[in-house]
Amino acid sequence: MTGVRSEADDYRQGAARPLGGYAVVMAVFGALVGTAGAIYAQLQQAAEKN
Repeated sequence: MTGVRSEADDYRQGAARPLGGYAVVMAVFGALVGTAGAIYAQLQQAAEKN
């Protein structure tokens, strides 16, 4: 965890930049896109069987 904190400190360089907030937003976005892709793939497979 100290490596992540030091990387965030280097990124900030004293300024208030919410790196953690960006990481959370990107993680949520990635999860939503991944879920949507999985649902789409399942629907495509179901359509091919009919």
